[in-house]
Amino acid sequence: MFRKIGIVIGICIAALVALAAFGLILSRPLSDERLREIGVIESDSLFVDVDGVRTRYITQGEGHETIVFIHGFSSSLYTWRACLEAIAKHYRVYALDLKGFGFSEKPPSEYTTDEYAEFVVHFMDAVGLKTATLCGNSMGGQIAWRIALQYPDRVDKLILVDAGGYPSSRRGLPFFVKLAKLPGIGEALGAFTSRDRIRSSVESAYYDDSKVTQQTVDAYYYSLKTEGAMHAVLARLRGSWSEQKAWVPRIPELKVPTLIIWGENDTWIPLEDGERFHKDIPGSKLVVLRDCGHVPQEEKPGEFLAHVLEFLSEHEGSTPEERILIDGTIPDHTEPPVSVLSV
Repeated sequence: MFRKIGIVIGICIAALVALAAFGLILSRPLSDERLREIGVIESDSLFVDVDGVRTRYITQGEGHETIVFIHGFSSSLYTWRACLEAIAKHYRVYALDLKGFGFSEKPPSEYTTDEYAEFVVHFMDAVGLKTATLCGNSMGGQIAWRIALQYPDRVDKLILVDAGGYPSSRRGLPFFVKLAKLPGIGEALGAFTSRDRIRSSVESAYYDDSKVTQQTVDAYYYSLKTEGAMHAVLARLRGSWSEQKAWVPRIPELKVPTLIIWGENDTWIPLEDGERFHKDIPGSKLVVLRDCGHVPQEEKPGEFLAHVLEFLSEHEGSTPEERILIDGTIPDHTEPPVSVLSV
């Protein structure tokens, strides 16, 4: 009986490995030249060497204060595109593709939060930034607050957007993403990544999935068609959370001004986590957006911008109105946030 079960399992594993290998043959990585032709590597993209990794970034604006934007898991700097131009009218902004994601190189690595915290600091070194305000979404938020703890002299302020960090039993990742953690299955799924699957994943991060455009789907899809992309995704998914858990008790040690923005309807990282960040970080401000999921900067860019600019202006002496009213680029707020809390 057990011998037969073992044979069946062995055959299934072999089939999955063969399927993955076949899929990899059919799905060859796309070159930078081809990606530029398609238009997903935009003309304003710059590249810099960070720890031997060719790293894509963009920078806009001038000003005495700098904001570095850090994207989330399996995302890229594209996620900030709707917001950067408006913020760059008053600040120097940088957005990068983390190693392993977007259109930065994807070398063999474990892709831990420790690695990423060091990587972002070394990126700042590479582009000549001594300090900056860090704005991170999801995994990027997790990286941001880790940097603020590990390298407190490098961080001016924190903006945490549906940030990761706390262990939770209510993570709403799509089923196929959870399935991808399993050896063999992840490789097979990755080899046959389709636009439909990517669209389904992106839509699950939104409250109103009608706002997901084909351009957004393509930005996520094509970044997964690059050399080493699936290795990075699977390494991060399968990584140990033990190194992260050790840092959670230190969150109350954060001393920098902190804005927390959360989508009320985030099914990936629940609002309870945002409320916990607010409780744990002294002097923090929590803004909860109605009818919004895991990526407010994509789904509600107008409201997101208004609160970010207001937060930044509070520490500069200019009035919120001077920062929020930018040439009509920020839509009127027909829906107020659920709550704005400060402690």
